[in-house]
Amino acid sequence: MKIGMPPIAVISGITIDADIAMGTKKLTGLGAGSTSGHSLQYQQAILQALLTTRGDLLYRGASIAARLAKGTEGYILSQGANDPAWAAISTILNHVTGNYTGNNGNDRQITTGFVPNFVIIIGPNGLGSCLMLSTVALVLLAGGGFDIISTTAVGMHASDGFVVDNTNLYLNATGETYYYWAFKVP
Repeated sequence: MKIGMPPIAVISGITIDADIAMGTKKLTGLGAGSTSGHSLQYQQAILQALLTTRGDLLYRGASIAARLAKGTEGYILSQGANDPAWAAISTILNHVTGNYTGNNGNDRQITTGFVPNFVIIIGPNGLGSCLMLSTVALVLLAGGGFDIISTTAVGMHASDGFVVDNTNLYLNATGETYYYWAFKVP
C-alpha cells in the first residue's frame, strides 16, 4: 500500500510520506483491530518516520505526536510551558563544588559566587558531613546519629556562600579538609 511520495519510511511494503509523518495529513481506515498485523506495521512505520535519530523522544504535541530531537550531551530533559525541551543543568539548578581547609576561625565565610539554598558538606572520614539549610545544619556524627545545629554560627552568608564557625568543630576543625556542593534554585 502506497501513501504518497516521496517515501520517508518503508516497512514491509507500507510507505509513509513526509506529509503524514509531519502530521499535515491523516491516515484513515487502518483498522486498529486488524487481525492481519497491518495495524502494528502502520504504528511502527509512523514511529520510524517520526523518530529519525537514535536518542529521539516521542511526546504528545498540541494536537499530534511530535519528535524531540536527541539532546546535547550533558543536558537534561526539562518541561517548558507546554512541551519538553533540553536544558543545560545550570538553567535548572545553579551549583558549585569546592573544598576548604578548617581553621577553627569564627564566622568563617566560604564563598560560592551566590547565596545557596542549601549546601552539602563532606567532612574528614565522613565526620562533619552535613546538610546545611539557612541557619540549620544536620550533621552526621561518629558512630551514626545526627546533631542538629540551629545557630547563627552556621548557615548561608547574607551576600555570598555560607558560614562555618569555631563553635562547631564538626565543620571547621583546624587542618581538616571539607568538600562542599552548594545549590541555588533559580
